[in-house]
Amino acid sequence: AAANSSGSVIIDRSIPGKIEALYSISIFGTDQPMVVSDSGYFARSSNGGVLFTEIITNTDEHLYGAGRNYSFTAYNFSCGANGTILITNNGGVSWSAAPTVTTNDLYDIYALQSVAAIAVGDNGTILRSEVASNGQVWSVIPCPVTTRLNAVDRDGLTGKIMAVGDGGVILRSEDDGLTWVQLISNTTEDLYDVYAVSAVAWFAVGTNGTILRSTDGGGIGVGVEENYLAALEFDVVLVDGELLVRYKTDVVVPSSVAVFDATGRAVRAPENLGSRSGVQQHRIAAPSASGTYLIQLQAGTTRSTQRIVVIAL
Repeated sequence: AAANSSGSVIIDRSIPGKIEALYSISIFGTDQPMVVSDSGYFARSSNGGVLFTEIITNTDEHLYGAGRNYSFTAYNFSCGANGTILITNNGGVSWSAAPTVTTNDLYDIYALQSVAAIAVGDNGTILRSEVASNGQVWSVIPCPVTTRLNAVDRDGLTGKIMAVGDGGVILRSEDDGLTWVQLISNTTEDLYDVYAVSAVAWFAVGTNGTILRSTDGGGIGVGVEENYLAALEFDVVLVDGELLVRYKTDVVVPSSVAVFDATGRAVRAPENLGSRSGVQQHRIAAPSASGTYLIQLQAGTTRSTQRIVVIAL
């Protein structure tokens, strides 16, 4: 390895026996990077990426996704061609194959914290496995699109999951991957990766230098969610040290309000406002520190965000 002028480290020939493309890298635990490639190739490092060791996976299928694990018990996953899903329960030292439930290629796989694992791939394929099965039982989940899905990520605070794919497709699930809705992305570029920065801040990247940024948890969905938003009026004012939240909906839907700082970090957990229609107003305590805050109202499946400046006395 050698350091370049910026101080980063270039790792030379540290991947044993591999000179072709590596498709994915992930971290298992805190400092165990692992990479995947063609013909079942898998390599892992136990010293923070200084050296990698090739591991036999007992598959010849191409591997495209080195699964991300955030406290999914001791298990992690890799995925690839023809519906291949590999399972490890020892940090990648050894692997076994999960029963195949699709022949579509899978490109990314994500282990949700103590809940389930989600894999995405060709033809709108979404697979889900409950944590109790340790990855041995997978179900095909209905998907609103038939395009290729390339990546999936989850916000650890609210539990929202996003998947992105070809043609500007962005999908969101708010029930641990059981149901999905397509969002309005305002692009037709293929999207290759998605990343949750916070409860409301998301990024997606794709072809032709496309970078998408959302500051409201992915925005609104296609169809019924758009109609809800058209009927939603919402504003926030600061009154006597409290935030007065005023809104109107034309349908009876459960509503809640949450507070985030300017970076999208949650300041207060969502507060339930009940299920009503018509004009509503609620007072909630204002943040104690001066600054700019994002006040997010959710009515049904629709979210709207207002910005307000608080000056502490």
